[in-house]
Amino acid sequence: MLGQARHRFEPAKQYLGQRLGRLGISPWLITLSGLALAFIASWAYLKVGPLAAALIGAAASLTDFVDGAVARYQQRQSAWGNYLEAIVDRLVELILLLTLAPDLGPVVAWAIAASMFISYCKPRVALVVPADNHDWPGCGDHADRMVILLVSMALCQTSFSLGKIGIALLTAISLLGSAQRLHYAYRLIAAHEASLRSTSAQTPPSPK
Repeated sequence: MLGQARHRFEPAKQYLGQRLGRLGISPWLITLSGLALAFIASWAYLKVGPLAAALIGAAASLTDFVDGAVARYQQRQSAWGNYLEAIVDRLVELILLLTLAPDLGPVVAWAIAASMFISYCKPRVALVVPADNHDWPGCGDHADRMVILLVSMALCQTSFSLGKIGIALLTAISLLGSAQRLHYAYRLIAAHEASLRSTSAQTPPSPK
């Protein structure tokens, strides 16, 4: 849902990308800084408090917001950078969820399973039929999950029970998004197979 509104933040993204790009900061360094900030957030949760951890976690998540813009400004886009960005996004999410596990208990395990499942539904299709990143259902995408996760972490400052409710919501949104993606994947695969059958039927047999 939030991911589909990214175009509204494009001016801010371009502004930050230009400013950081002029400083000569490498895009992959910004990407990896998100991973470092996630570990710092985990430390802050234990030593400072959940609210501080949530703020640092938000900074970790925002690196995903600007690294691509920096790469475009510096004309350093690459397939590896795109791949690394996706991997770091999942690691940041996993680190923050694991940070909550000792205080929130089994509900975090369900959230991890659901968030990993929804992340797997989309890329796995590309190994079966041609697919890209366009027109997929947006419920429970990475931006949605990170907002719910960070708010849940901040709520732990007040009450672990509120944090558990937030993480349960994260699980529910991820499962709903997974169901939407499975249905969309089924349609993509069915359309591709129908196209192959149609092409095969229109191709005349080769002469013997």
